[in-house]
Amino acid sequence: MKICSKEEKCAFAHCEKRYKVLSSMILYKTKYCEGESNECIRFKLAEKFGNVQVPSNMMPNGLPLPGTHRRDWSEVALKYPRYLENRDY
Repeated sequence: MKICSKEEKCAFAHCEKRYKVLSSMILYKTKYCEGESNECIRFKLAEKFGNVQVPSNMMPNGLPLPGTHRRDWSEVALKYPRYLENRDY
């Protein structure tokens, strides 16, 4: 099993205590943290902009964790598809 190189500092990888009961969280960890990190939005943002731009409540698919919001996210995190694809609009 491959572990993501950013796992140690990843807030999502360590949010289990609160969200462990959700079976979807286990699936996300299996797919992104132990699988293909190149599909993880958190990983991509950290690689391109540094860990500080990755919201602690962002899931690997770019959505906020259940029960949380995007209201405190940086401009980079809010517009991640544009920045990750190097598109200007």
